[in-house]
Amino acid sequence: MPDYSLKQLRDWALSQKKFHDLHRAWDESEHNKWMTPSFDRINDYEPYTLANLQIVTWKENCQKGHDDARNGINNKSSRAVIATHKETGKQTRFYSGMNARRETGVSQASINSCCSKAKLKNSLGCIYTRKSAGGYTWRYANP
Repeated sequence: MPDYSLKQLRDWALSQKKFHDLHRAWDESEHNKWMTPSFDRINDYEPYTLANLQIVTWKENCQKGHDDARNGINNKSSRAVIATHKETGKQTRFYSGMNARRETGVSQASINSCCSKAKLKNSLGCIYTRKSAGGYTWRYANP
């Protein structure tokens, strides 16, 4: 929960020149949703405090969230995976299945199937569980 009230947030926002500049640009854009002023935590792992807020456009806020997840800065919605090379036994930890896909070239669906031990059906209708993909065995770091 934020450590400030709605009134404190409003007072803080209205005291910021950037809020007025962004609001004016949003009005001039005929209320384009991507131009909407938005409050963003500077550090997503720190609490909601006025000192940890910045005012950005909705587009910048969305892009930052996407970039932080992609670059491993914010992993709150990611699940770490561990790949064990089948020949060498070397283990590599990835902060997400998507990160593992980018680094190894193994499809994310295959990685997820291995980690979740999902029941799959082949073209003959036989049920099986994928044990490996791309020369690695895969598992979730925290099952």
